[in-house]
Amino acid sequence: MREKSLLETLITWLVAGILVVIALKVVFAVLGVTLVLVGMLFRLLPLLLVGLLVYMVIRWFRKEPDSSLPSDPMEI
Repeated sequence: MREKSLLETLITWLVAGILVVIALKVVFAVLGVTLVLVGMLFRLLPLLLVGLLVYMVIRWFRKEPDSSLPSDPMEI
């Protein structure tokens, strides 16, 4: 079995290093996008919950009375 020359070893390590740098860039890009989305979620979620609460309160106040129940409580 022949030994690798210094040039072959150097090229192998150079290619491996470039692949590692590319992989790290992809991982950090995905991590950055994830953190941005989580940050947006923590900013928007309270607003959405307040909006939902206001919507439910308005819907509760506008609810029409049930026609099956008598309007006078003493008629039961």
